[in-house]
Amino acid sequence: DGNSFIPYKAQYFVLKRVRKNLFLYIEIFSILKTSCSASILLFQLIHFFLAKIN
Repeated sequence: DGNSFIPYKAQYFVLKRVRKNLFLYIEIFSILKTSCSASILLFQLIHFFLAKIN
């Protein structure tokens, strides 16, 4: 029915967005992984964004 279509679309959108952000996080991490403090900061940012999504 039409009601089950909307959540599927929303779920697809969220998954697409999360996957896009994941690639961004990996790219940032690969740039900053030489610095330990920068890596800690990155993980704090990831947890912040995950908390914002949930």
